[in-house]
Amino acid sequence: LCELAGVDALKATDGPLLNLGSRSDSPCRSLVKNDGSLVLIVNFVLPLARHYVSLAAYFIAPPENQLRGDLLKQRRMLSKFCSETDTVRDETMKIIPKIVEGPWVAKHALGSK
Repeated sequence: LCELAGVDALKATDGPLLNLGSRSDSPCRSLVKNDGSLVLIVNFVLPLARHYVSLAAYFIAPPENQLRGDLLKQRRMLSKFCSETDTVRDETMKIIPKIVEGPWVAKHALGSK
């Protein structure tokens, strides 16, 4: 349904970079079209010792009028998810990390659930 449009790694010293889509300097501004497409931003914030790093992935979903069947249902669910409050989105979307290949230490530090 969604196409990956870009990925950014951003560093901030004043605190975490949040609400990337509403920022005037947001890289996703160039992705926004007035055709009903939806831009979904998944922002992973990593707090480090002296600064924050945001790893932001930008996805684009096509307009509903270009979709049929299951893709249209999925797009409507995505629109509903995006229009929910932060609390509801946080309760709904869960990221489950998994290391497929890598050092033994990294695999065991992450766990295997």
